[in-house]
Amino acid sequence: MAAMPATACPDDVHAHFQPFRRISPAWTPYEVVKTALLTFFVFPLRLLSFVVLGTGIYLTAALAMAGVSAAEDYAYRPLPRWRKTLLAGISPLVRAVAFCAFGVYRIRWTRADDTHEKALVIVANHLGYLDIVALRAVYAGSFVAKGDIAKVPLLGSVARAIQCLFVVDGKPLTTSLLQRVDATYACHLSKRARLSTEAPTGEAPADCPGCGTCLNTLTIFPEGTTCNGTAMIKFRTGVFLAGKPVRPVVVKLPYKRWNTSWESVPFRYHMWRTMTQVSNSVELVELPMYVPDEAESADPRLFAERVQTDMQAVLDGVPVYELSRKHKFVYHDFLRGKVDAPAALAKAEELRRGDKLLLAAATEGAEAAASPA
Repeated sequence: MAAMPATACPDDVHAHFQPFRRISPAWTPYEVVKTALLTFFVFPLRLLSFVVLGTGIYLTAALAMAGVSAAEDYAYRPLPRWRKTLLAGISPLVRAVAFCAFGVYRIRWTRADDTHEKALVIVANHLGYLDIVALRAVYAGSFVAKGDIAKVPLLGSVARAIQCLFVVDGKPLTTSLLQRVDATYACHLSKRARLSTEAPTGEAPADCPGCGTCLNTLTIFPEGTTCNGTAMIKFRTGVFLAGKPVRPVVVKLPYKRWNTSWESVPFRYHMWRTMTQVSNSVELVELPMYVPDEAESADPRLFAERVQTDMQAVLDGVPVYELSRKHKFVYHDFLRGKVDAPAALAKAEELRRGDKLLLAAATEGAEAAASPA
């Protein structure tokens, strides 16, 4: 490992971890007065609505999961009509949370031209909890979550009800992910084979048993963690290993006085500042379905890079950094004063060299730079 210069300064660290930096406008007299007023008059109401609606979501999920044991995987079996009806009520409640609790009065949704193609797997950039709320409200999607979340009171019931894919010890995420993606596509291919030629593509026949894989679009954040909107980090290849079509969705969080992306700021402070804005904005830009060609199906890293390039263009060409979720932990340790600047940069380089995806990308970049034009 190359030695990091002992003279590295904090600015070097912030620049190296650019996607994880906290970038938001400074306090102004207007913002101080506005925040004080909204803290007293609006924040309690928004917090109350968050609790009430959150309780409603939990009760709906708990009723929908009645009779299903915590260890039971119901994602691949038919669901009774009453259970599907209850699950369908979660998304409107999530939209109400966005409106009442977070002041997201409108989710601006730009549709792609090929809207007749149902999005079975969505890949999106990740900025914070608001994009999870928006994607769930619009696409009724499920997400990848840590296995421990399934055991968390309230939240675990909701995550299980919407069929989140849990990362569990002893079973690689890639294996679970491929199993879920393959099952979803097999289900819809079976449906299509049973449809008449006049029926819309992907519409379920009247006698479809309605297995769990059909109810929720699987939404993946290939970056594996949140960024600040000014940059992206390298997409991981997990979902792209399946070689199946994906729907890229670009998330934007426009702001004037408070950046609602959540990357390197305490959660309680972030929620307070978000709830004390007059309004907040979320934009979802849907790209056409990306169907991998033969080369991309055989090379998941190529598939991931090309999808990310398309999304990068929608984000005005923001740079892509060769960093990972583990690098964010290093940056947080630096912000907390647990490591100094040289140690943070040295650890970042160590992580890069130990990451096959990042190391391969760096090697290819060096070879490309060294090759004659």
